[in-house]
Amino acid sequence: MTIFVLTEFEPNRSLTVSMRPGWPTRLFGAISLRYAIIPTSDGRVVLRGDLWMPPIGRMLGRLRRYLLAWGDLIMMRKQLRTLSTLAEGTSPPPSAYASMLEGGR
Repeated sequence: MTIFVLTEFEPNRSLTVSMRPGWPTRLFGAISLRYAIIPTSDGRVVLRGDLWMPPIGRMLGRLRRYLLAWGDLIMMRKQLRTLSTLAEGTSPPPSAYASMLEGGR
């Protein structure tokens, strides 16, 4: 998340990141993401991601916002799965990450 900066953190509850000032904000807009752990009535928890995008422009702005939302959905799904894996303590060994960085699967 190099184009984001951590803006809020509640241990064992949530974290919020916002778009860095400068070129990321000019390119994508002032986007904020919040990941939160939500307890359920049956004792389980749900890992939830919320995306906030400000209204931008008219017709082309609306199209850009629509396309960004779908792109972010794909990225957030991956991020939520990674956070879930790490939270469950079932993450792959560090050697698996090294393999992924080198292009292996």
